[in-house]
Amino acid sequence: MTEDGHTISATFDVTVGPANKLLWVSQPASTVKAGVTWTAFTIEITDQYGNRTSDTDSITITASGSGTLGGTLTKAAVDGLATFNNITYNKVEAITITGSSGALTPTAASSSVSVTAGDLHHFTFAHIGEQEEEDSFSITIYAKDANDNTVIGYTGTGTLTDTTGTISPNSTTGGFTAGEWKGRVTIYKEKDHVTITICYNGITGTSNSFEVD
Repeated sequence: MTEDGHTISATFDVTVGPANKLLWVSQPASTVKAGVTWTAFTIEITDQYGNRTSDTDSITITASGSGTLGGTLTKAAVDGLATFNNITYNKVEAITITGSSGALTPTAASSSVSVTAGDLHHFTFAHIGEQEEEDSFSITIYAKDANDNTVIGYTGTGTLTDTTGTISPNSTTGGFTAGEWKGRVTIYKEKDHVTITICYNGITGTSNSFEVD
């Protein structure tokens, strides 16, 4: 057929080529909390030109950090698209995510994901050694999330008790700084296997056992 002196071909179909590589469709959020499910993100299977295929290959994601990804890390693509909708990570650090699938070219590393501490879950103590009764000594307490990351945003206080019933002061005066409290306390009674406990709104932590002579 001709039109205005130009020859026009018959219509024809352009089809997608074979599966060749993985590309990001939507990436993980830039900031997430440790242990909290991320917003869903997606990876597609494409031909060499970036056209999505209808393949159903399984895609696996990995993280660059030293922590552990949780959730379903391998998903079968549906019409070339895999959605990851229940992913978590347990350690406070900056990481990237990569998707891979057999011989296909993997995704580029994602944009950086900053993993921050989760909500306050418990407290921990630095080790306490043997002490003398009526002599003050230093203790350090840390605010932690469920994955034992320090909750640097915690600035509250807590009530202190011990198994002799004589500890003074009986609270973390001055509050926590960047998830940590350091202070001096005194125990006024000799006892074996003493422990100190902190409590804030039902959230607790207990020290190691130590002697007071």
